[in-house]
Amino acid sequence: MQEEVPLPVRIVGVADSFDAMTSTRPYRAPLSVGSALSDLVRLAPEKFDPNVVQALLIQVRRDVVGSSRSPLLDSMTVNIAAADIDHLAATLQYKVSRGKAYLTP
Repeated sequence: MQEEVPLPVRIVGVADSFDAMTSTRPYRAPLSVGSALSDLVRLAPEKFDPNVVQALLIQVRRDVVGSSRSPLLDSMTVNIAAADIDHLAATLQYKVSRGKAYLTP
């Protein structure tokens, strides 16, 4: 289970995978930020901690709208709209909740 893996290890796992996906490799071109985020959402919660993926989505969204004090993706071209990130976050939430609706006060 993911709970058995310490949180710092889960964070590094998502960060390393995102970096690998968006970096040039000898066998393939880098994925776009949007494609990499889509893959992380697709693979959560089976492979990646959904809370860590959600935190990455939040930070990338902050970069996109320009509200981050220290941009995560300073040297990268971010080619995804805030609305698309919101859609990925909603998809991730749906996967985690398995389609159950939760009402909050």
